[in-house]
Amino acid sequence: MIRFLPSNWIVILALTCGGITILVGSTTGTLPIPDTISSDSPNQNITTTLSWLLKVARYSLVGSAIVLWLLSIPPVWKLVWWICSKFELMYPYINGRYEIYMSSNWEVIEHITAKSQSFDDCSIKITEPKPTNLICDIDIGLFRYKLRILQSDEAGNVIQWSRAISIDLIWPCDGLPHRLTYTYNQENKPSAMKRTDVESFYGSAIINVFSSTEMRGRYWTNRNWYRGLNTAGEIVFRRETVPSPKKVQ
Repeated sequence: MIRFLPSNWIVILALTCGGITILVGSTTGTLPIPDTISSDSPNQNITTTLSWLLKVARYSLVGSAIVLWLLSIPPVWKLVWWICSKFELMYPYINGRYEIYMSSNWEVIEHITAKSQSFDDCSIKITEPKPTNLICDIDIGLFRYKLRILQSDEAGNVIQWSRAISIDLIWPCDGLPHRLTYTYNQENKPSAMKRTDVESFYGSAIINVFSSTEMRGRYWTNRNWYRGLNTAGEIVFRRETVPSPKKVQ
């Protein structure tokens, strides 16, 4: 489940909506407070009180439905999220396009599984993972999400596309910052695949959201797992500026 508000704010927001409904309704006369509630008389009419409470619930549901309908419109939702994130009332605004820098442990796997590698040889030289440049588009709405990774113009690697099949937004806890976690499916280009690769696989990532312009973390996959060739590595999301909601595609 995607959470844009911390749990305590969700409760506060629900209570605030109920209070506004009663205040507006009693002020406009459409939801007058019955005398049986405002009076100190012990002879209160339970039927009148229940009728008023049901009317409050009906008004609240209608009002909530209207608000949710408005927020389901992408431009409205993006504007609300962008403004609220500026005041740190909601999760950081992470919609937009990022440049991605990925590194993998594949060279280490190749070295370990090489035929010339002796099982008795423990002096394996771990080299710096080779980075890969990609492009990522993130578009998270109130009821939908999209996280899609594509090749950049100069990448020239095997990936055809990669898209998230689940996303979760985690608020700071245990001394950790905001985090973005997702599970994804990747499809590779058959024409560019090596014999050690597979055409399709799944993976997961947990990303620390340090700001609206930079996120970084780790990923891991089940890529060719039955041969012990599943990969893992570091991933960095970076962009120069935070786009306004109008510029988010």
